[in-house]
Amino acid sequence: MTYNRQEANKELVIRFNREFLEQGDFAVLNQLIDPDFINRTPFHGTRTVESLIMFNRWLHESLNGIQIEMKEIVSEDDMVASRKIIKGTHTGNITGHQPGEEACFQVMDFIRVQRGRCLEYWSVDDFKYELQYS
Repeated sequence: MTYNRQEANKELVIRFNREFLEQGDFAVLNQLIDPDFINRTPFHGTRTVESLIMFNRWLHESLNGIQIEMKEIVSEDDMVASRKIIKGTHTGNITGHQPGEEACFQVMDFIRVQRGRCLEYWSVDDFKYELQYS
């Protein structure tokens, strides 16, 4: 069987979503994130891997039972694009929403992969909109 870089890059992004985002496994970041990582969609103003950690902590404080449904994932050269649905039960951590409400939002992101790890990250989501108008 021959090595397929595009498939390997997609598997890396799926693993990032499952193990880190959905399951909250921070230890896996050493395997998935390049030391020179840059978050092009910074969380709380930081562009380092710390921004991913802060976002993940906020996500898991805000939602219980997080599930990520990968809808589409496309890989070309060193770039992986994906669209996913993130679901969970609101914990009461977000102003204006009752604990126990189901929350669901879409995320579309691009991840540049180099040396078998995530190097750059861009993201657009409808989380604030969905919570405000659901």
